[in-house]
Amino acid sequence: MVQVLLLFTFVVHVQSSGGDRAGYYRRCLGECAQKLCPLIEPEDSVAAGANENSGEVIEGEGERKREQQRSASARTKTQQLDPNWEHDDWWMRFMRWDCLSECKYECMQDYSLYRKTKNLPPEKFYGKWPFVRVMGVQELFSSGASFLNGVPHAVYLLTPRLRSKFSGEKGYYMRMPLLVFSVVAINSWLWSTIFHARDKPFTEAADYFFATMQLMYSMWLAAFRIGRSEGLGRWARLLSGWGLGCGMVGFYCYYLNSMLFVLFDYGWHMKINGVLVGAHFISWIIWSLSLGKKRSYKWQAIGFLAMVLLAASCEVFDFAPVWGLIDAHATWHCLTAPMLPLWYQFWIEDTAFEMQRISRGIKGK
Repeated sequence: MVQVLLLFTFVVHVQSSGGDRAGYYRRCLGECAQKLCPLIEPEDSVAAGANENSGEVIEGEGERKREQQRSASARTKTQQLDPNWEHDDWWMRFMRWDCLSECKYECMQDYSLYRKTKNLPPEKFYGKWPFVRVMGVQELFSSGASFLNGVPHAVYLLTPRLRSKFSGEKGYYMRMPLLVFSVVAINSWLWSTIFHARDKPFTEAADYFFATMQLMYSMWLAAFRIGRSEGLGRWARLLSGWGLGCGMVGFYCYYLNSMLFVLFDYGWHMKINGVLVGAHFISWIIWSLSLGKKRSYKWQAIGFLAMVLLAASCEVFDFAPVWGLIDAHATWHCLTAPMLPLWYQFWIEDTAFEMQRISRGIKGK
Protein backbone atom coordinates (compact mmCIF):
# COMPACT_ATOMS: atom_id res chain seq x y z
CA MET A 1 0.00 0.00 0.00
CA VAL A 2 2.85 2.39 0.80
CA GLN A 3 4.36 1.68 -2.63
CA VAL A 4 1.02 2.39 -4.30
CA LEU A 5 0.73 5.74 -2.52
CA LEU A 6 4.26 6.67 -3.48
CA LEU A 7 3.67 5.76 -7.09
CA PHE A 8 0.71 8.15 -7.22
CA THR A 9 3.27 10.94 -7.53
CA PHE A 10 4.80 9.41 -10.65
CA VAL A 11 1.58 8.76 -12.58
CA VAL A 12 1.48 10.98 -15.65
CA HIS A 13 -1.64 11.01 -17.80
CA VAL A 14 -1.18 13.07 -20.95
CA GLN A 15 -3.94 13.20 -23.54
CA SER A 16 -3.11 15.26 -26.60
CA SER A 17 -5.70 17.65 -28.03
CA GLY A 18 -5.95 20.20 -30.81
CA GLY A 19 -5.06 23.10 -28.55
CA ASP A 20 -1.75 21.77 -27.23
CA ARG A 21 -0.73 20.56 -30.71
CA ALA A 22 -1.20 24.00 -32.27
CA GLY A 23 1.95 25.79 -33.38
CA TYR A 24 0.66 29.05 -31.88
CA TYR A 25 0.42 27.43 -28.44
CA ARG A 26 3.79 25.67 -28.69
CA ARG A 27 5.62 28.82 -29.72
CA CYS A 28 3.91 30.76 -26.92
CA LEU A 29 4.96 28.11 -24.40
CA GLY A 30 8.61 28.29 -25.41
CA GLU A 31 8.68 32.08 -25.45
CA CYS A 32 6.90 32.34 -22.10
CA ALA A 33 9.36 29.99 -20.40
CA GLN A 34 12.29 31.98 -21.73
CA LYS A 35 10.84 35.28 -20.48
CA LEU A 36 9.40 34.12 -17.17
CA CYS A 37 11.95 31.75 -15.70
CA PRO A 38 14.90 30.98 -17.96
CA LEU A 39 17.63 28.75 -16.62
CA ILE A 40 21.00 30.50 -16.99
CA GLU A 41 23.28 28.11 -18.88
CA PRO A 42 27.03 28.16 -19.63
CA GLU A 43 27.95 30.15 -22.75
CA ASP A 44 29.26 27.13 -24.61
CA SER A 45 25.92 25.32 -24.09
CA VAL A 46 23.98 28.30 -25.39
CA ALA A 47 26.29 28.60 -28.38
CA ALA A 48 25.91 24.91 -29.14
CA GLY A 49 22.14 25.24 -29.04
CA ALA A 50 22.28 28.24 -31.35
CA ASN A 51 24.46 26.37 -33.85
CA GLU A 52 22.16 23.37 -33.76
CA ASN A 53 19.15 25.45 -34.75
CA SER A 54 21.03 27.54 -37.32
CA GLY A 55 21.32 26.78 -41.00
CA GLU A 56 19.24 27.07 -44.09
CA VAL A 57 15.89 25.41 -44.51
CA ILE A 58 15.96 22.91 -47.33
CA GLU A 59 14.16 24.25 -50.35
CA GLY A 60 10.86 22.45 -50.90
CA GLU A 61 10.41 21.66 -47.25
CA GLY A 62 9.43 25.27 -46.54
CA GLU A 63 6.93 25.89 -43.77
CA ARG A 64 6.88 22.28 -42.53
CA LYS A 65 10.60 22.42 -41.69
CA ARG A 66 10.28 25.81 -40.05
CA GLU A 67 7.35 24.62 -37.94
CA GLN A 68 9.30 21.53 -36.85
CA GLN A 69 12.23 23.73 -35.83
CA ARG A 70 9.98 26.11 -33.90
CA SER A 71 8.26 23.21 -32.10
CA ALA A 72 11.60 21.58 -31.25
CA SER A 73 12.90 24.92 -30.02
CA ALA A 74 9.81 25.39 -27.84
CA ARG A 75 10.22 21.91 -26.33
CA THR A 76 13.88 22.62 -25.60
CA LYS A 77 13.09 25.93 -23.95
CA THR A 78 10.43 24.45 -21.67
CA GLN A 79 12.97 21.89 -20.49
CA GLN A 80 15.38 24.64 -19.41
CA LEU A 81 13.39 26.19 -16.56
CA ASP A 82 14.63 27.70 -13.35
CA PRO A 83 13.63 25.22 -10.59
CA ASN A 84 13.77 28.00 -7.98
CA TRP A 85 11.17 30.20 -9.69
CA GLU A 86 8.18 31.05 -7.47
CA HIS A 87 4.97 32.95 -8.05
CA ASP A 88 4.58 36.34 -6.39
CA ASP A 89 1.18 35.53 -4.81
CA TRP A 90 1.18 33.22 -1.80
CA TRP A 91 -2.05 31.48 -2.84
CA MET A 92 -0.49 30.63 -6.19
CA ARG A 93 2.51 29.14 -4.42
CA PHE A 94 0.16 27.22 -2.12
CA MET A 95 -1.65 25.79 -5.15
CA ARG A 96 1.74 24.72 -6.58
CA TRP A 97 1.77 26.87 -9.72
CA ASP A 98 5.32 26.53 -10.99
CA CYS A 99 6.88 28.14 -14.04
CA LEU A 100 5.80 25.55 -16.61
CA SER A 101 2.20 25.31 -15.34
CA GLU A 102 2.00 29.12 -15.27
CA CYS A 103 3.15 29.30 -18.88
CA LYS A 104 0.73 26.57 -19.93
CA TYR A 105 -2.14 28.46 -18.34
CA GLU A 106 -1.18 31.83 -19.86
CA CYS A 107 -0.66 30.32 -23.32
CA MET A 108 -3.94 28.38 -23.18
CA GLN A 109 -5.79 31.59 -22.37
CA ASP A 110 -3.86 33.51 -25.04
CA TYR A 111 -4.55 30.94 -27.76
CA SER A 112 -8.21 30.61 -26.73
CA LEU A 113 -8.63 34.40 -26.99
CA TYR A 114 -6.90 34.35 -30.38
CA ARG A 115 -9.33 31.71 -31.68
CA LYS A 116 -12.27 33.68 -30.32
CA THR A 117 -11.18 36.83 -32.18
CA LYS A 118 -10.99 34.74 -35.37
CA ASN A 119 -14.51 33.33 -34.75
CA LEU A 120 -13.07 29.85 -34.38
CA PRO A 121 -14.50 27.23 -31.96
CA PRO A 122 -12.64 26.69 -28.66
CA GLU A 123 -10.09 23.90 -28.40
CA LYS A 124 -9.25 21.51 -25.61
CA PHE A 125 -5.75 21.28 -24.17
CA TYR A 126 -4.36 17.93 -22.99
CA GLY A 127 -7.86 16.47 -23.22
CA LYS A 128 -9.53 19.19 -21.12
CA TRP A 129 -11.20 22.53 -21.62
CA PRO A 130 -9.28 25.66 -20.60
CA PHE A 131 -10.81 27.26 -17.48
CA VAL A 132 -10.35 30.70 -15.97
CA ARG A 133 -8.63 30.15 -12.64
CA VAL A 134 -9.73 31.97 -9.49
CA MET A 135 -7.21 32.45 -6.67
CA GLY A 136 -5.18 29.60 -8.11
CA VAL A 137 -8.20 27.26 -8.36
CA GLN A 138 -8.43 25.78 -11.84
CA GLU A 139 -12.08 24.69 -11.94
CA LEU A 140 -13.89 26.79 -9.37
CA PHE A 141 -17.43 25.47 -9.90
CA SER A 142 -16.46 21.80 -10.26
CA SER A 143 -14.32 22.01 -7.14
CA GLY A 144 -17.00 23.84 -5.15
CA ALA A 145 -19.73 21.45 -6.30
CA SER A 146 -17.57 18.46 -5.35
CA PHE A 147 -17.18 19.93 -1.87
CA LEU A 148 -20.96 20.41 -1.62
CA ASN A 149 -21.48 16.76 -2.60
CA GLY A 150 -19.34 15.71 0.34
CA VAL A 151 -21.12 17.93 2.87
CA PRO A 152 -24.31 15.81 3.27
CA HIS A 153 -22.23 12.69 3.93
CA ALA A 154 -20.27 14.55 6.60
CA VAL A 155 -23.43 15.99 8.18
CA TYR A 156 -25.17 12.61 8.46
CA LEU A 157 -22.00 10.93 9.72
CA LEU A 158 -20.96 13.54 12.29
CA THR A 159 -24.40 14.51 13.65
CA PRO A 160 -25.22 11.94 16.38
CA ARG A 161 -29.00 12.17 15.90
CA LEU A 162 -28.84 11.70 12.13
CA ARG A 163 -26.12 9.05 12.39
CA SER A 164 -28.24 6.89 14.70
CA LYS A 165 -31.23 7.31 12.39
CA PHE A 166 -29.63 6.17 9.14
CA SER A 167 -27.22 3.56 10.54
CA GLY A 168 -29.29 2.20 13.43
CA GLU A 169 -28.28 1.07 16.89
CA LYS A 170 -25.25 -1.00 17.88
CA GLY A 171 -25.71 -4.58 16.77
CA TYR A 172 -27.75 -3.70 13.67
CA TYR A 173 -26.28 -5.61 10.75
CA MET A 174 -26.17 -2.53 8.46
CA ARG A 175 -24.70 -0.10 10.99
CA MET A 176 -21.00 -0.52 10.22
CA PRO A 177 -21.42 -0.90 6.42
CA LEU A 178 -23.43 2.35 6.32
CA LEU A 179 -20.94 4.26 8.45
CA VAL A 180 -18.09 3.06 6.24
CA PHE A 181 -20.09 4.15 3.19
CA SER A 182 -20.20 7.73 4.50
CA VAL A 183 -16.46 7.72 5.17
CA VAL A 184 -15.70 6.34 1.69
CA ALA A 185 -17.98 8.95 0.09
CA ILE A 186 -16.41 11.83 2.05
CA ASN A 187 -12.94 10.70 1.00
CA SER A 188 -14.00 10.40 -2.64
CA TRP A 189 -15.55 13.88 -2.79
CA LEU A 190 -12.61 15.37 -0.91
CA TRP A 191 -10.21 14.22 -3.60
CA SER A 192 -12.60 15.34 -6.31
CA THR A 193 -12.56 18.79 -4.70
CA ILE A 194 -8.77 18.82 -4.60
CA PHE A 195 -8.36 17.51 -8.15
CA HIS A 196 -10.68 20.10 -9.69
CA ALA A 197 -8.97 22.81 -7.66
CA ARG A 198 -5.52 21.80 -8.92
CA ASP A 199 -5.00 19.24 -11.65
CA LYS A 200 -1.74 17.43 -10.93
CA PRO A 201 -0.77 13.80 -11.67
CA PHE A 202 -1.18 12.85 -8.01
CA THR A 203 -4.57 14.56 -7.54
CA GLU A 204 -5.88 13.15 -10.82
CA ALA A 205 -4.92 9.60 -9.88
CA ALA A 206 -6.38 9.97 -6.38
CA ASP A 207 -9.66 11.34 -7.78
CA TYR A 208 -10.04 8.46 -10.25
CA PHE A 209 -9.03 5.72 -7.82
CA PHE A 210 -11.20 6.87 -4.91
CA ALA A 211 -14.20 7.51 -7.19
CA THR A 212 -13.96 3.90 -8.38
CA MET A 213 -13.61 2.77 -4.77
CA GLN A 214 -16.84 4.59 -3.87
CA LEU A 215 -18.74 3.00 -6.77
CA MET A 216 -17.44 -0.47 -5.91
CA TYR A 217 -18.36 -0.05 -2.26
CA SER A 218 -21.85 1.21 -3.20
CA MET A 219 -22.34 -1.90 -5.33
CA TRP A 220 -21.20 -4.13 -2.49
CA LEU A 221 -23.44 -2.27 -0.02
CA ALA A 222 -26.47 -2.89 -2.23
CA ALA A 223 -25.65 -6.60 -2.52
CA PHE A 224 -25.01 -6.93 1.20
CA ARG A 225 -28.29 -5.20 2.12
CA ILE A 226 -30.42 -7.09 -0.40
CA GLY A 227 -28.85 -10.44 0.45
CA ARG A 228 -29.39 -10.04 4.19
CA SER A 229 -33.03 -8.97 4.17
CA GLU A 230 -34.85 -10.99 1.58
CA GLY A 231 -35.05 -14.38 3.23
CA LEU A 232 -32.20 -15.91 1.29
CA GLY A 233 -30.30 -18.92 2.57
CA ARG A 234 -27.08 -18.70 4.54
CA TRP A 235 -24.81 -19.47 1.58
CA ALA A 236 -26.62 -17.02 -0.67
CA ARG A 237 -26.11 -14.31 1.93
CA LEU A 238 -22.42 -15.13 2.25
CA LEU A 239 -21.92 -15.04 -1.51
CA SER A 240 -23.88 -11.82 -2.08
CA GLY A 241 -22.07 -10.04 0.73
CA TRP A 242 -18.64 -11.37 1.63
CA GLY A 243 -18.09 -13.37 -1.55
CA LEU A 244 -18.78 -10.36 -3.75
CA GLY A 245 -16.73 -8.19 -1.41
CA CYS A 246 -13.64 -10.37 -1.74
CA GLY A 247 -14.07 -10.44 -5.51
CA MET A 248 -14.31 -6.65 -5.64
CA VAL A 249 -11.23 -6.18 -3.47
CA GLY A 250 -9.30 -8.46 -5.83
CA PHE A 251 -10.54 -6.63 -8.91
CA TYR A 252 -9.77 -3.26 -7.35
CA CYS A 253 -6.19 -4.35 -6.74
CA TYR A 254 -6.00 -5.47 -10.39
CA TYR A 255 -7.46 -2.11 -11.47
CA LEU A 256 -4.85 -0.19 -9.44
CA ASN A 257 -2.02 -2.33 -10.80
CA SER A 258 -3.17 -1.80 -14.39
CA MET A 259 -3.62 1.96 -14.01
CA LEU A 260 -0.32 2.48 -12.17
CA PHE A 261 2.04 0.01 -13.82
CA VAL A 262 0.57 -0.77 -17.25
CA LEU A 263 -1.37 2.20 -18.68
CA PHE A 264 -3.21 5.08 -17.05
CA ASP A 265 -6.20 4.51 -19.33
CA TYR A 266 -9.01 7.02 -18.81
CA GLY A 267 -11.30 5.18 -21.25
CA TRP A 268 -10.95 1.87 -19.41
CA HIS A 269 -11.50 3.65 -16.10
CA MET A 270 -14.77 5.14 -17.38
CA LYS A 271 -15.99 1.79 -18.74
CA ILE A 272 -15.46 0.16 -15.35
CA ASN A 273 -17.30 2.97 -13.59
CA GLY A 274 -20.12 2.79 -16.13
CA VAL A 275 -20.59 -0.94 -15.49
CA LEU A 276 -20.60 -0.35 -11.72
CA VAL A 277 -23.20 2.43 -11.97
CA GLY A 278 -25.42 0.29 -14.21
CA ALA A 279 -25.14 -2.78 -11.96
CA HIS A 280 -25.87 -0.69 -8.87
CA PHE A 281 -29.00 0.82 -10.42
CA ILE A 282 -30.28 -2.53 -11.74
CA SER A 283 -29.77 -4.19 -8.34
CA TRP A 284 -32.03 -1.69 -6.59
CA ILE A 285 -34.61 -1.85 -9.41
CA ILE A 286 -34.86 -5.65 -9.10
CA TRP A 287 -35.09 -5.40 -5.30
CA SER A 288 -37.87 -2.81 -5.49
CA LEU A 289 -39.89 -4.78 -8.03
CA SER A 290 -39.54 -7.95 -5.96
CA LEU A 291 -41.24 -6.23 -3.02
CA GLY A 292 -44.46 -5.56 -4.86
CA LYS A 293 -46.50 -3.05 -2.86
CA LYS A 294 -44.45 -3.48 0.30
CA ARG A 295 -42.16 -0.78 1.66
CA SER A 296 -43.36 2.36 -0.11
CA TYR A 297 -40.12 4.14 0.77
CA LYS A 298 -38.28 1.96 -1.75
CA TRP A 299 -39.09 4.49 -4.45
CA GLN A 300 -36.87 7.03 -2.73
CA ALA A 301 -33.87 4.92 -3.68
CA ILE A 302 -35.08 4.49 -7.27
CA GLY A 303 -35.94 8.17 -7.55
CA PHE A 304 -32.52 9.21 -6.27
CA LEU A 305 -30.61 6.89 -8.61
CA ALA A 306 -32.77 7.91 -11.59
CA MET A 307 -32.12 11.60 -10.91
CA VAL A 308 -28.39 10.97 -10.59
CA LEU A 309 -28.34 9.17 -13.95
CA LEU A 310 -30.36 11.99 -15.50
CA ALA A 311 -27.93 14.56 -14.12
CA ALA A 312 -25.00 12.48 -15.41
CA SER A 313 -26.42 12.84 -18.93
CA CYS A 314 -25.02 16.38 -18.83
CA GLU A 315 -21.67 14.78 -19.60
CA VAL A 316 -23.02 13.76 -23.01
CA PHE A 317 -23.43 17.44 -23.93
CA ASP A 318 -19.77 18.28 -23.53
CA PHE A 319 -19.47 22.03 -23.99
CA ALA A 320 -16.75 24.61 -23.46
CA PRO A 321 -16.90 26.37 -20.08
CA VAL A 322 -19.41 29.21 -19.93
CA TRP A 323 -17.57 32.38 -18.78
CA GLY A 324 -14.57 30.07 -18.50
CA LEU A 325 -16.03 28.57 -15.30
CA ILE A 326 -18.98 26.20 -15.82
CA ASP A 327 -18.84 23.17 -18.12
CA ALA A 328 -20.92 19.98 -18.38
CA HIS A 329 -19.00 18.26 -15.59
CA ALA A 330 -19.50 21.16 -13.20
CA THR A 331 -23.23 21.20 -14.06
CA TRP A 332 -23.49 17.51 -13.23
CA HIS A 333 -21.89 17.95 -9.81
CA CYS A 334 -24.02 21.00 -9.06
CA LEU A 335 -27.18 18.99 -9.76
CA THR A 336 -26.28 15.94 -7.65
CA ALA A 337 -25.44 17.77 -4.41
CA PRO A 338 -29.09 18.61 -3.47
CA MET A 339 -30.17 15.02 -4.18
CA LEU A 340 -28.10 13.31 -1.50
CA PRO A 341 -30.49 13.92 1.46
CA LEU A 342 -33.06 11.80 -0.44
CA TRP A 343 -30.58 8.88 -0.48
CA TYR A 344 -30.03 9.17 3.26
CA GLN A 345 -33.77 9.47 3.86
CA PHE A 346 -34.18 6.11 2.14
CA TRP A 347 -31.65 4.57 4.53
CA ILE A 348 -33.32 6.20 7.53
CA GLU A 349 -36.68 4.66 6.67
CA ASP A 350 -35.16 1.31 5.69
CA THR A 351 -33.20 1.16 8.95
CA ALA A 352 -36.33 1.96 10.99
CA PHE A 353 -38.31 -0.73 9.13
CA GLU A 354 -35.59 -3.36 9.46
CA MET A 355 -34.93 -2.73 13.13
CA GLN A 356 -38.65 -2.94 13.87
CA ARG A 357 -38.88 -6.17 11.89
CA ILE A 358 -35.90 -7.65 13.72
CA SER A 359 -37.19 -6.60 17.13
CA ARG A 360 -40.47 -8.38 16.45
CA GLY A 361 -38.66 -11.46 15.21
CA ILE A 362 -40.47 -11.37 11.88
CA LYS A 363 -38.69 -13.13 9.04
CA GLY A 364 -39.01 -12.49 5.31
CA LYS A 365 -39.60 -9.27 3.47
